[in-house]
Amino acid sequence: MLTRRDTLLKTISGLEKRKEALQRELESIDTELQTHKCIYAQILNDEAPIYRLPHELLTDILITCQEHSRLSSRRVSGSVPFQVAASHVSHRWREIVLGTPLLWNTIDFRVRPTNHVQRRIFSLLEAQLTRSGNCFLDITLDFHVVDGLAPYLTLLGLHSERWRRLSIITRYEQVGDIRVFLQDAKTPVLEHLSLSLGKPQDGSLSPRQRYHDVLPSILPLATERLKFVRLAGLALGNHHPPLTFVTTLHLDGWTRNYMTHDQFQHILLSATSLINLSLNQLCIHFPRDPMDIIRPINLPNLLRLRIRGSCSPISRPLSLMNMPNLQSLFLQCVDTFDSNIVSSSVQTLALEACSFDDAEIGLLLRAFPNVTSLSIDDSVPDIFSMLRPGETESDPWPRLDTLTVRDLLVVDVPPFCDMVFTLGENKRGLEKVLLDRRSRTSLRKRHRLDWLQDIVTVENSDNPEPWPLGLGLTVITDFACLNCCVGQHELLNAIAYCKDTLQLPLAFELVHMPYRLLSSSVLPDGSPKVDREDFLLKHIGKDKFTKLQAAISKWGEEKGVPISFHGVMSQTTRAHRLCQKAYQLGGQDFQIPLLCAIFKAHMEEGQDIADNEVLATLAEKTHVMSKEEAIAFLESDQLEKEVNAMCDDVRSKGVTGVPMTIIDGKWAVSGGQSSDVFVQVS
Repeated sequence: MLTRRDTLLKTISGLEKRKEALQRELESIDTELQTHKCIYAQILNDEAPIYRLPHELLTDILITCQEHSRLSSRRVSGSVPFQVAASHVSHRWREIVLGTPLLWNTIDFRVRPTNHVQRRIFSLLEAQLTRSGNCFLDITLDFHVVDGLAPYLTLLGLHSERWRRLSIITRYEQVGDIRVFLQDAKTPVLEHLSLSLGKPQDGSLSPRQRYHDVLPSILPLATERLKFVRLAGLALGNHHPPLTFVTTLHLDGWTRNYMTHDQFQHILLSATSLINLSLNQLCIHFPRDPMDIIRPINLPNLLRLRIRGSCSPISRPLSLMNMPNLQSLFLQCVDTFDSNIVSSSVQTLALEACSFDDAEIGLLLRAFPNVTSLSIDDSVPDIFSMLRPGETESDPWPRLDTLTVRDLLVVDVPPFCDMVFTLGENKRGLEKVLLDRRSRTSLRKRHRLDWLQDIVTVENSDNPEPWPLGLGLTVITDFACLNCCVGQHELLNAIAYCKDTLQLPLAFELVHMPYRLLSSSVLPDGSPKVDREDFLLKHIGKDKFTKLQAAISKWGEEKGVPISFHGVMSQTTRAHRLCQKAYQLGGQDFQIPLLCAIFKAHMEEGQDIADNEVLATLAEKTHVMSKEEAIAFLESDQLEKEVNAMCDDVRSKGVTGVPMTIIDGKWAVSGGQSSDVFVQVS
């Protein structure tokens, strides 16, 4: 007979079994419920508009969103990358993200001691290289570790043929690791190289040491696609790639080293395609022997120059460079301006944290007389009074029409407003003033912002402009070339379409480079006048002439440009000289109207553009200079050597036909292409 204790134990055992059964049933119900919820959520997702999008379109949207997130701001350390976050949205998105190599081809990692020891970053790097497939790679690696770089660099080296952008930053002086990594790398598609090795140490200025070597020592197989190079810290003087095709070069100096003028000149001589040059904290030593003659390097393609820091007097780098087409100069954190150079081609001048006194500002005014756009901050308040007409012997910067002001102090509001008012009273008023937030606040405190907006166009400029700014267009052309006339019309139409219709945020900087199709043996300068049609028939033959005439005539009818095959065939050296003079006097604003006028006179009206009277009349009509000044210039030999050197330089680079348009130093468009071609490239 069961006791009461045995009965209770049996009852408890039965209840526990029932409980277990109920729990199993509950778990089964929960599983079934979750399954049905997932099915229901899948149905809702499938019915959502975004899930009805084709796979390819959703892929393009994700790529666009990733690009926007990358450009809008730099990712905060520890945050989830866009492609990883997108892969967590749904199964379909995960499949798309993992199956889209373009979402994984941008590699941006900081290797710190913690994630380095755990090999977490190394694992992520492996995964991202695998998922990127065969796409080009844009790589940024920032090393904060003393050693252990070799595994990362070896892994990247296996994919060197896919590098498009490579940026390596080290906080320590791992010169040897980087040399091994890059000395034999095959980089057929590399466009952008940035190396910053070591952390500059303030105070260790003496004794300085000479930079080791500036000869090419890495990337021996770099191609003409390499357009951007930045060398900072110990990379300068240790890791130099070939610079033949580089258009943008940044040289960031090292406080412990100096560069001889021979080394600096060697770098410039090797960078024959240079358009943008930035010099930061670069100490340049001149020879001690006063009998040594230092000749400047000719840089005909250089358009923009930036000098930062004050390790050397600014007169040293400026004296080592001959920059006949320089358009823009940016000075940042420069203590003194001691140069006596004169550059009539500079139109844009920017000063940031430059505490120049009145004498130095006076040198600036004389050095760059044709400035049209000026950007300043609170470091040079005296410039407001010096820009007032009558303050100096001659009116400073008579063509100034755009002024950008940053960090305007309240105390500087009166002289600033007085300058703007005085310029307007003397019919030299500014067309546009750009102000940052602090400057607008200072003007508002003195009740001058509304007043300023009534007399001049005021725009906000809260974010610093990137450097270099603008889309550079280098047009190699000859006035004797019919296709060059076509190309000039189409290029200007494309620029107008990009600005007015597409409203692209681009500043176009157009530079004309001379070319002579006709050698002096074929058509000597000063020879008897030759009819264009007779000349072409003789030198290209009847069949080619007939095809050329048909194509040009058809284009002229469509565009309303009456191209004539009659008129005089002339040598174009004088016309090229006059165009270069126009560029020196007023940049592209002077050169382009004169260029168009010469083409019109020669190709439409059949005028002789080797005639000084014809050219001088055109110079006067386009307001470049008076007719008397133009004749005096043309009868001299001014700029003749420069034009000849430019023509020789262009031919030495392999250009055998014109027109040739080089866009931003990256793309070359040959022949008289339609405006659609230029728009697509832009």
